[in-house]
Amino acid sequence: CPALTQRSYPLALLTLNQINKSFNGQNAVSDLNLSIEPGAFVALLGPSGCGKSTLFKLIRGQLMPDAGVITHQSVGYLQQMPYVFHQTLEDNCRLAAPSASQDEVRDALKQSALDEWLEQPETLSLQPGEGGKHISGGQAARLGLSRAFLSDHALMLIDEPTRQLDEESEQKVIDALHQLKQQAGVLVISHSPRVIAQADRVVDISGWRDATRERSSEAWA
Repeated sequence: CPALTQRSYPLALLTLNQINKSFNGQNAVSDLNLSIEPGAFVALLGPSGCGKSTLFKLIRGQLMPDAGVITHQSVGYLQQMPYVFHQTLEDNCRLAAPSASQDEVRDALKQSALDEWLEQPETLSLQPGEGGKHISGGQAARLGLSRAFLSDHALMLIDEPTRQLDEESEQKVIDALHQLKQQAGVLVISHSPRVIAQADRVVDISGWRDATRERSSEAWA
């Protein structure tokens, strides 16, 4: 199978300059500055209600900032537990790229650590069931990531990609995120200590602390 193309983006994938957003007089985002470069896997850390989802909506254009400037290249979004339709694996993957070849779909499944499916002779014809009822939660999460591998977005926003997964499934998703960053920047919302420990960079939303670091998981658990 041909390898997925590694794209070249010479500029920052995302730049937030002095972003402010409030609701009913309460600040949700205050004086935020953030830049994400190509090849980055960035985790947003912070308690519920501190502005992580608001930030995603601002980046996606669902909300407008009260002040400040947002610039970005093409942005894709992967929700918590991406929905799986009652179609074949091939059709589910191709939601992100309807013209993708079978080789490209297989490669996306491999990049998403779904090797167990690739060992079956009729992989692309498998039926995961409506809502993914015939597959595990970890497989559904990785199937969603396969769509990200097939997309042509420069930056992927991913919401809680390992929520409610066991440790083995969670690690497979994290490994896939590191694969994904080679072709698209990755910005994730996560409460998982494991995700936070293995991200390249952490932005602490509760105090807008940005840490590019080498650090142990204990420091951020």
